[in-house]
Amino acid sequence: MREVEEQLKLTQALAIEVAKQNCAFPYLTSRYLERVENIARVIAYNMQIAEEYEDSWQYEVAVSRFEPMLYALDCVEAFKLFHEEATDQCVFHFLALENDNPNSLVNCIRSASSYASHPQSELPQDAKAYLRGFLETFNEHRNTYPDPSEIDYLVHLARSSTQMIFGMMEGTMKRGRQFDFFELGRSIERADNTARILAAKRFSPLPDEAAERKRMSRLQWNAIAHHASATDAIRSRDLANEAEQEKATLQALILSDSFPRSIRFCIAEADRCMRDICEIKDHEFINPPSKVLGRLRAELDYMELDDILNFGVTQFLDDMKKRIQSLHESIESTYFLSQN
Repeated sequence: MREVEEQLKLTQALAIEVAKQNCAFPYLTSRYLERVENIARVIAYNMQIAEEYEDSWQYEVAVSRFEPMLYALDCVEAFKLFHEEATDQCVFHFLALENDNPNSLVNCIRSASSYASHPQSELPQDAKAYLRGFLETFNEHRNTYPDPSEIDYLVHLARSSTQMIFGMMEGTMKRGRQFDFFELGRSIERADNTARILAAKRFSPLPDEAAERKRMSRLQWNAIAHHASATDAIRSRDLANEAEQEKATLQALILSDSFPRSIRFCIAEADRCMRDICEIKDHEFINPPSKVLGRLRAELDYMELDDILNFGVTQFLDDMKKRIQSLHESIESTYFLSQN
């Protein structure tokens, strides 16, 4: 009982200190910035697959080529509130430029800019200015339904600009608790979105003919590797068949302890940031977020690929997304409830 009371006191004291240091602003800035880049990655993946469908076997898709993205990003119901038909331009506009979609690219950029620009945020001024310019460029396209060339441009802009801003933050931001929360938010968001780009494959249709189905499935795994920047880590071109390619891709993007976009790597980084924030050692826990992260990291450290395959890849990814969301809610309720 005494130990529980001590942990509660430590949690409350740390929460007060975090609130005084305004750590919610860098945390949410990095989450929204990382979300922008990763939504762009999912869009780019889907665009490549749609082109392969058209060029390879003339599959007659009854719905938008981009509709699978709505499922991968869990925004089907939100889309249906505002649109009756999922045309290509309509879906892309919803994901990139729609004011009524809180997770559209433009709204995520706007949220990141708002949190970064708070007077008590310690984010570097150059990065804030670049972020404002990034938002202005996207706002210029807000009321348009872009053609394919504009789609390519906006996706490239989203990825290149967020990478530039992250580089500026890492290169010039003062180290301390705000920086730890900035890195924490980025790691959690990246783990979530790696799960989403892996899940995107199951929403893309495949042909009925067996040989063509295998070929298209390999193209999908290649596209996932490319748009997750994992081609070098996987080297999928050297794999003998689609089954080997699937296992290599899942191993790299879920369980690798050295590839920066793998779920395991991101959770380990988030756990490291949390321990720096709480000033605790390995195997010590003082509040719910540190316990949740420690448990999740331990599970991934001891997990084998066969465990995931036996459980089911789809079920594993869905479960991972739910647990990451629960982790975010735990961080928010522990540290930020009074700030927002």
